[in-house]
Amino acid sequence: MLDLDDLLNRAATADPGTRIEFRDAIAGHGALAIEAMNDWLADPRLAAFAIRVLERIGRDPANRAAVIDVLASVDRAELPAHLIGDLDRALAELGMTLRPNRRSISAGTPRPPGLVGFAGRNYWVMRTSPWERPYIWAEARRARLRQGWGWNEAMDLDRIADIVKRGGELTDEQHASWRSRRMRTSAPDGIRLGDYVVTPNLPKWGRLSVFRVAGPYEYSLDEPRRFDERFGHVLPVELLLESIDRRAPAVTDGLRAMLRPQTRLYSITGHGGDVERLLGRFDPIDRAGAPWMEGEYQSLFGRLPPDGERPTDDQFLLLAGDLNRSLDAVRWQWEDGAAYVSGRSASTTSDPLKQWLDRM
Repeated sequence: MLDLDDLLNRAATADPGTRIEFRDAIAGHGALAIEAMNDWLADPRLAAFAIRVLERIGRDPANRAAVIDVLASVDRAELPAHLIGDLDRALAELGMTLRPNRRSISAGTPRPPGLVGFAGRNYWVMRTSPWERPYIWAEARRARLRQGWGWNEAMDLDRIADIVKRGGELTDEQHASWRSRRMRTSAPDGIRLGDYVVTPNLPKWGRLSVFRVAGPYEYSLDEPRRFDERFGHVLPVELLLESIDRRAPAVTDGLRAMLRPQTRLYSITGHGGDVERLLGRFDPIDRAGAPWMEGEYQSLFGRLPPDGERPTDDQFLLLAGDLNRSLDAVRWQWEDGAAYVSGRSASTTSDPLKQWLDRM
């Protein structure tokens, strides 16, 4: 079996008429390929192929639920009619049906709850071009996070905003560009300076990076690249975290689920604490935002000593119910406490927890 990265590169650069020849080879990588095809669903040039690969992967009962979750999360408002038909056919093959007038469906898998982030800071996911990932990454490292759908002066989001405000008509190109409108730091519902942006599959597929917005949106056309795309939409940024495997333990289930939608830019502020946790800057709190109390530490470490064997998930879950905390919150508190008492790195351990452990 060929290396998945090699297969993806070959398929991405293949002629549309012959790309289908790579379907079965990519699908043979199973769960690993699901992540890559999830990324490709965001690109109109690759989406039809990605749907076919995912449908083939979903024929394996072990991967069916994961494939349905990916296909069900697609925002149909951003798909052309022929791709909606492809999507419906794939879901039907996998035993799922979309009721009329529904934009998305649920595969029945509950989304893990998020952790509260810091007040006054918003958190976002931004997808970029799977065709030009090395270029996007090189620009991001130069403090310019670029987005596609900007290849002429008329596609400047600020210019489009003026047209919309006057009630004017937009061209098809401007409609396509306007889907990235929340990149405008001056928009009421847009990104703000100081917000954090998570970029899936950057610098390469299966990895993610985190940036801080360091300046206002600007429109700056670069030299034409493949398909004459010039990536004019730019956010000045500071790189905070580089190339983390999205399957790493530090990436919570909640954050991983929020990376699934294919929309170009969307808010994940409800999972801001999961991003802070990934950065190692989070003073652990549960999803309700309540700090841990000494009595909770006593219950946790009295039943599950920090210097003992790692508890099972069933033990964590039972205690989580008793404390009215999330499973992740209980597990993380125990892991931070265990790291601290053993002298291992505990950079994310809260000061109240350290002080309690020191006294006890």
